[in-house]
Amino acid sequence: MAIKKAEIPIDGSYHGRSTDDLNDFIKSGWDSAEVELDGRTTSNVRNALKMAIVRRGITDVKAITRRGKVYLVKVAE
Repeated sequence: MAIKKAEIPIDGSYHGRSTDDLNDFIKSGWDSAEVELDGRTTSNVRNALKMAIVRRGITDVKAITRRGKVYLVKVAE
């Protein structure tokens, strides 16, 4: 057995960027926005955003998918 230095590859999850994307959207004042997938699956991005929305207690923003794209949408409380 041998041990060598290595970089850990990104696991493909979207969790790190989901909070940044949410903050950007909320600050924008827009009613809706498309989220770039950056090689991730639609469901992975949508689920990460939904989890971030729930964790932060945000009630006026939803993450939805339409035709293979993910969108953030402001909704009435």
